[in-house]
Amino acid sequence: MQPGRFDQRVAIDAETKTPDDAGGAARDWVEIKQVWAAVWAIGAREQFSAAQPEGVSTYRVILRRRDDITVRHRLRWLTNGDQILNIRGVIDGGPRNATTELLCEIGAVGLG
Repeated sequence: MQPGRFDQRVAIDAETKTPDDAGGAARDWVEIKQVWAAVWAIGAREQFSAAQPEGVSTYRVILRRRDDITVRHRLRWLTNGDQILNIRGVIDGGPRNATTELLCEIGAVGLG
């Protein structure tokens, strides 16, 4: 692992739901931790949302090993204007691997 490649600051957010008076729940995000990461753009595509074209960019994000991140979390790319990175996949090479790799998207609607 090359420490110099972790040059982007990201915040890891967890989703929280607070019950409302109408029997539903309000969704919010709580920051868990800020970490250094390596972030690379790996592709882009166009999709339609509500019959409107929407650009979606895909990124590969590598962090020092964490076993507590799932697709129910999100990242905020602090070094790049606080952009939201929706996590679409977590590649975990096991406890002998020093890093965790995430497949993320900007511009795609989040889960849940």
